[in-house]
Amino acid sequence: MKKSKTLTKSMNHCSWADLDPDLLGEIKKRLYWADHARFSAVCKTWLAAEHAKRAGDVLPWCLLLYREKLDRITYRLYEPLNLDQPLITQTIHLDEFFDPSTIQMAAPLVYLHGCLLFSLHHIDHTSTNFLLVSVPTRRTIRLPQFHHPSVSNSEFLKAVSTYPYSRDCVFLALHVANSQRWTVGIFRHGDTQWTTTEFNLGEFSSLQRSQGAVFIRGVFYILCYNQKLASYDIASGELKFDSFQFPTDCRKNCHLLKFFALNGELMILYHHSKVRKYILTSYDWSHKRWVPLKSLGVSSLFISDCSVYADSINYYGVSSNKIYYQQNGTCRVYSFENGELLESTSSGLRNWDGLDYSGSRSVWVEPPDLLLK
Repeated sequence: MKKSKTLTKSMNHCSWADLDPDLLGEIKKRLYWADHARFSAVCKTWLAAEHAKRAGDVLPWCLLLYREKLDRITYRLYEPLNLDQPLITQTIHLDEFFDPSTIQMAAPLVYLHGCLLFSLHHIDHTSTNFLLVSVPTRRTIRLPQFHHPSVSNSEFLKAVSTYPYSRDCVFLALHVANSQRWTVGIFRHGDTQWTTTEFNLGEFSSLQRSQGAVFIRGVFYILCYNQKLASYDIASGELKFDSFQFPTDCRKNCHLLKFFALNGELMILYHHSKVRKYILTSYDWSHKRWVPLKSLGVSSLFISDCSVYADSINYYGVSSNKIYYQQNGTCRVYSFENGELLESTSSGLRNWDGLDYSGSRSVWVEPPDLLLK
């Protein structure tokens, strides 16, 4: 009885904070992101327990967007290795911002650092509205209408310069009415309306179609057909066109998949239909040509229609030099060294195979710890 009383007294004075830090670390590294956050909130000792990187800390998350009805869009954010339950499910009711009867189309054409920029075109083709949504905070901002010529078969591009909620962010809207005229709109936080400029293309009148826009060092670059690269300087408001050359093996049988910026450089990802390989090229500014890249070093690229994410993930046991491309309702993995499709058993990252992509658009999203910094 005496020993029992002593033991009971000792146990009553034991604290959860006294658990072994190594044991706490082993537990924490096995938790999904939401459970990990709750675990760390128990006390300072549990918060300070260190552990190896988890999949959710270093790998991109997957955001799926669904246009369920004309007046609403739903997105779901999934953590790597935990595809059964999304961490975030959010429905955007468009009728809270716009009259649904006047909206012809809504699609996320721009994603950057946790933010989605939706474009909502008016049914009479005379204007376009914009809605900015923060994925982690669920904050929304409605931008003013962008007015442009009424052309039913026109093209429309959007781009942002930096984190969309930053004071320094510049929004670009490009309306291509016909083969002769471009309307460029610029908007900054604090503006009451878009600043628009119309350009007569003159000798470049064959450039009606464009293939994407990105921002680098104060300039929006717009990739055009017929091997032309347009540049719009936001400081001077000047629009220029330069000719460039594609690599010889990219001039035929190649389908452009993505035009984007990576580490301050312009990039294009192609698919060569004849040899069934993927080719990533970087722009050579001095020679004005696109040069195939042979290596990403220790990094891999995660690419979808709306997003690009690059990270070094070797320490998680995933080999480098791979391209993870979300296309046609699935995630395929390609070797960067030879551009060939890898078998799922050798891809190094098989956790996205179980996700149902049907009826959705997919976006690669930075891990929450990076988004919330």
